Amino acid sequence: MNALYDTEAAVHAIGVLLHETLEGGNDDGFAHLCDVQPVSYAPCVVQEPKSLRLAEKGSEQEAIFRIRGVMCQSNLPPVTHIRPGIPGHRLRQSVTLTALGSHPVFDKYLSNIQGIADIFRTTFPNEKLALDGHHTYEGHPCIVVFNRYLSFRCDTPTTHQIPFDPEVDPQGLLLKHPHQTMHHTEDNQVLYSRREMKDGQQSLTKISPTSFENGDIVEAHFSFVSFPTRGKDARRISCVMNHLILLNDRIRKESNGVSTSVAMHPVKFRTLKRKQALVNSEDEERDKRMRTM
Repeated sequence: MNALYDTEAAVHAIGVLLHETLEGGNDDGFAHLCDVQPVSYAPCVVQEPKSLRLAEKGSEQEAIFRIRGVMCQSNLPPVTHIRPGIPGHRLRQSVTLTALGSHPVFDKYLSNIQGIADIFRTTFPNEKLALDGHHTYEGHPCIVVFNRYLSFRCDTPTTHQIPFDPEVDPQGLLLKHPHQTMHHTEDNQVLYSRREMKDGQQSLTKISPTSFENGDIVEAHFSFVSFPTRGKDARRISCVMNHLILLNDRIRKESNGVSTSVAMHPVKFRTLKRKQALVNSEDEERDKRMRTM
């Protein structure tokens, strides 16, 4: 975010969107992290990809949560440079979200993350588990969600690798990385969408990861995962992202001197199976418009 970014306007906008999540409850089966009771969930051992993951008690599906915030820091595709010598498991995309101040909904996010981490520790007392460290942006508390580009083959012995999205790896740098012990799987994929409103109906349209910039207001879908460690380090309990949704980019664009005549709508909103949000491609959106003409 640059020096012209209207922080006051962003605080107001994210405040409205955070309160709308309280009114809307769970969206498409993805639990709003503010609403959940950590004791309703239990971590379990998943054989593939080898990890500890959270599920709602009595459910066969991996629990997916959603949070909203201002994206203050990010490391998103496309991948155009890889520092020499960096190991494959360090190659990841990430976003850091904040409310740019104290907000009861965002504060509840933080307390529920801590509560869920405590449940991991209670369930697996013999494991050395540590919650990913607390982060701040200009003194404001933050939440970091990420996903690795590659998984260890030993943790996914029967999982097939999948090709990289050209918008993620346009130069083939990840494909060519010397990672014989790792591969790109469905678990490493992240969806990128824009949320829109038309005639009172909300929809998600697929967009490029380059559409996101620091200062945008976004919604992130993620799961709680603890991967095995190599060595004696503690296993990290992490928020692993699988979907990033653009809610509002007007404030960021105005700080960059871009005219925005129409603001994006602030919309109300064992083997574990994973739910996926319904996302329309931009081609599908064009076809729909043509059919209504």
